[in-house]
Amino acid sequence: HRGRLSDQLPVIHGGNRTSKSYSSNIEPIWHVTGYYPDYYPQAGRSPVPCRVRICSTPDGLNDRIAPFIDRMLPDKHWIERHDKQRHIYKLKNGSIIQLKSYEQNLSEYMGDSLHIVVMDEHCKEKEKFSENMMRLVDTRGRMIVNLCPWTGEAGGGFSWEYDELYLPSL
Repeated sequence: HRGRLSDQLPVIHGGNRTSKSYSSNIEPIWHVTGYYPDYYPQAGRSPVPCRVRICSTPDGLNDRIAPFIDRMLPDKHWIERHDKQRHIYKLKNGSIIQLKSYEQNLSEYMGDSLHIVVMDEHCKEKEKFSENMMRLVDTRGRMIVNLCPWTGEAGGGFSWEYDELYLPSL
C-alpha cells in the first residue's frame, strides 16, 4: 500500500518481501541520474546534480540497498568515486548518494542539504526522522518512508511511526 501524508512524504507500507525497499529506492536513482519514466510529474523532478540520503538498518544497507545501487548504477557508467568507509557514492554528473545506518549517532545526520531522503524500515529514534526532514527544508525536498505496518504496542519504541506515519497515510 502506498499512502501519502503529503506530496513531500509518501509512506509505503506492506508485508515482508513485498518490494517496499525496491519501490522506495528506485525513485532516488531517477533523481540522481535525471532519467525518469514518462509518467513521473515534471514538478516532482529534482535538479541534477542531486543529493540523496538512504537510511536503514546496517543489514538493510549491506544486504539490500548497497547491492541495489551497484546494480542500478554500474561503476564504469555512473560512479566517479565510491567511499566504502563513509558509504558515499559520488556520481560523474555531480550527484551524491549517502547511506546512513540507524545505528549512527544523531550528529552524523546533521548539516547536509538534501533533495531526497529514504527511510527504509523502522527507525527507533524519531529525532533521526526529524533531522532528516530538516535536511530537506532549503531544497523543498522529499522524504520517502517504507515500513511494515504494525500496532503501536509491538516492537517497543516504534509507536511514533505508527501514530505519525502509518495511521495518517491510510
